[in-house]
Amino acid sequence: MKLPKSKMRTPGIPKVVRHLALMLGVALAATPASADPVLDMVGAAITPMPFSAKIVSTGTDAVYFNPTLMLDQKPGFRIGFFYMRHNLNIGYMDRPADADISLDAYSSRPIDETPLPSDRMRPTPTSALVNKRGAHNPIDNTYYMNISHSAHFIKDKLAFGVYMLIPTNSFQSQRPFFADEREQIFSNSLHFELFGDRMRNYLFSMSIAGRPAKWVSLGIGLTLSMVSHTTSRVLVTGIGTGSAPVISPEVSVRAVAVPYAAVTFAPIEGLKIATTFHWKSQSPMKTSHQQQIWGYDKSGEPYMTENTYDFTYSSDPMRLALGASWTGKGTDRLDYTVAATFTWARWSDYRDRQADKPSKAWSDNFPVTAGVLFSVDKAHEIGLDMTFVKSPVPYQDGRTNYIDNDRFGIATGYGYKFLVKKKYLLSFGVSYQFQHLIPRTTLKSSSAANPVVDEFADSIFYGSDEPVASSDGLQTNNPGFPGFSSSGWLMAAGLYFRFQH
Repeated sequence: MKLPKSKMRTPGIPKVVRHLALMLGVALAATPASADPVLDMVGAAITPMPFSAKIVSTGTDAVYFNPTLMLDQKPGFRIGFFYMRHNLNIGYMDRPADADISLDAYSSRPIDETPLPSDRMRPTPTSALVNKRGAHNPIDNTYYMNISHSAHFIKDKLAFGVYMLIPTNSFQSQRPFFADEREQIFSNSLHFELFGDRMRNYLFSMSIAGRPAKWVSLGIGLTLSMVSHTTSRVLVTGIGTGSAPVISPEVSVRAVAVPYAAVTFAPIEGLKIATTFHWKSQSPMKTSHQQQIWGYDKSGEPYMTENTYDFTYSSDPMRLALGASWTGKGTDRLDYTVAATFTWARWSDYRDRQADKPSKAWSDNFPVTAGVLFSVDKAHEIGLDMTFVKSPVPYQDGRTNYIDNDRFGIATGYGYKFLVKKKYLLSFGVSYQFQHLIPRTTLKSSSAANPVVDEFADSIFYGSDEPVASSDGLQTNNPGFPGFSSSGWLMAAGLYFRFQH
């Protein structure tokens, strides 16, 4: 039956304009973002089922995890907060007394005078190191704010959304460290490879989803990743005189888009099968250091050195996930959804913070999740979710100290929603998750493929050419020698408010 002409409405144009204006405003407020290791670690942290967000979504996290799930939700806006604490532990095994590098390193030279490789240093006496072994504290607390919005341009057929995650106590963090003996010069500590600075980065993503047929939905999205280039020009006016150097730093930052996609099938009522794909992401930085020393060399040219370094932060692998969920009715008042996902994460091409591939290759891993969501009277939501993630890091019996542990996590949450004026849907909720890092012990081995470096090679004293007795055997300041243990836990607690219309 057609409406009288005077009552016919132009289909949704003002509504579309309003949604576009809001989401473009959010997008324009965004600055270049980083990769997504926070979400890779804790999932959709402010939902009852954070680990299963690629197949079950109770909020606008679908914008990032699986855009097609936006089509099954009422459009709306959400703001949420969560707190994350990782309490990590590193146990350092006692060093043998003869492993220390003595002060004789300053007054001797190696018998084998072959030039050192580019990743090797001259020996530094253990007593001359600025920090004691294990000075770094891996315990950290971080607070996050999430702002996200989704809209239906064509009801149940075409949706668009934006998602922002903002760490409130450190908008962006990039902290390099070495995974071998070179770290002695800086923190002189071991570090968890997949925590720390990776957990303090801003994220911005947007996606669109459509449903070409009742049984299939398609979605694509983009996450912004930050690429930076720094040039530091330094003039040293007087070595040994105490004069301060003159420094002129230059920094440029640009954003690149990292794609992701999703396909969801609904072959029968209640069943969903989804696959999601997230391309690898990282925040690379190229650093140039130009140093001029006051004076001239023998040719009359100024003393000038220039070096270029590459760094890679917040590196996350390519991920391909397959998930399935089943929604059924327990009683007249109770509905339930059970879900499971299986993910392939390609860690085998991982690059560390110095943009190097580990000498002992990492392995791809296959995180799994399983959970259940209960809905009571279509107003109360209660979730229980679990995950197991096997570490991609191989046994570190050699020179390097990449630290990571297998993780087992469990999460729960509660949400309540209610209608206002029979049109608007308001909801709020709380969530909590706990992840246990399964303890791991590592012992260094002289038979490793890339063993711990003997930093103070057999040497002789300058002038007398007498052998240096303290250089006999293996001496190293590698913080991981002769072994270490790692364990810990991670928890996240959050709350959110959502308005849907």
